[in-house]
Amino acid sequence: DGLDILAKGADAVKGSGNIYLQGLYTLYTAEAHHGLKNAEEAVFYSALAMYLLESIGSEDWRQAAGLAVILQGQLGEETFSKTLEKYRRQLTPIISMEGYESLSRLLEKYRDQ
Repeated sequence: DGLDILAKGADAVKGSGNIYLQGLYTLYTAEAHHGLKNAEEAVFYSALAMYLLESIGSEDWRQAAGLAVILQGQLGEETFSKTLEKYRRQLTPIISMEGYESLSRLLEKYRDQ
């Protein structure tokens, strides 16, 4: 299945040190989870991809933000926020607390454009 294939490549992509590749890979993982109706995992990976891609100035962050906004609409604002909060412990070691706190700002930026 697609998630198995993505999982197998995860370590290689992480080891590459290429943030753009990591961001795209994370975005594809988010989209795979969304397609499989794994909403919580899709929230986690879309938020991570959005941050990673935006942090290097890639416009591809907008694709991840778009998925996050879709998930927000499907889950409702409160459930989406609670899901992000649930994953805070996994996100902050990767993107820092400052990065975690910037996620809502990025979603607003996406909506405003």
